[in-house]
Amino acid sequence: MGERVGKFAFDLLGFRRRVTLINLRLAFPQMGRGELISLGRRSYQNLGRTFFDLLKPFPPHLLRRINFEGLENLDRALQQGKGGIILGGHFGRWELSMAALAQKGYPLDVVAKEQHNQLVDRLVNGYRMRSGVAVIRAKGGAWKVIGALRKNRLVGILADQDAGRDGLVVNFFSQPASFSSGPAFIAEKSGSPLIMTFIIREGKGERMIITRPLPPGGKKERTQAYATALEGFIRSHPDHWFWPHKRWKSTVGLY
Repeated sequence: MGERVGKFAFDLLGFRRRVTLINLRLAFPQMGRGELISLGRRSYQNLGRTFFDLLKPFPPHLLRRINFEGLENLDRALQQGKGGIILGGHFGRWELSMAALAQKGYPLDVVAKEQHNQLVDRLVNGYRMRSGVAVIRAKGGAWKVIGALRKNRLVGILADQDAGRDGLVVNFFSQPASFSSGPAFIAEKSGSPLIMTFIIREGKGERMIITRPLPPGGKKERTQAYATALEGFIRSHPDHWFWPHKRWKSTVGLY
């Protein structure tokens, strides 16, 4: 059903279809128009499946369908007593990835922007809390995140969207892109590691990859490391990412 909804949104409604195709052409200039349209359609089908994840609480039996790789990186972070910042993206079943870690017993908060649609906001955050994930509001939430890290908790942040004029400009798909400096700032203040997680669909199950901490450095260096690693995952599974977002709006301005 989710795939059908996604296909309908792309082919018939054309919701953000133009933005999606602009982004795809920018990221994959070697592809022909037919390839770009096919990839855009598949990405919407992935989004449709992800949307249906929000309609009911996380079913615990799904843990059996997830192949976890790199849980030792989270365990090592918690053993050091400074928690850990989990950097993800709007990639694959991103809501499922956080719910799965909470169901496995990890102390987890997520940073969430308030949605303009209050119904959607309550739906999404209700899903998260029923799955065992605590929510920290993004607005003014940096010091709350640091407080959670000092309690040796993990904090999930999706930092892949355009950060506007206040962001750090780094290289992303060979283009200048604005990324939030928040995660790197928090890591610097707290001494907590930056660990990336991505969940990939594989047949009827998923594979969740938890990376080693990003190398230490300043805000610019850490943010670039995140952007580079994120690009690598997207290139490997381009239909998994959220292409309808105006990702290069503040730096390239093609929209």
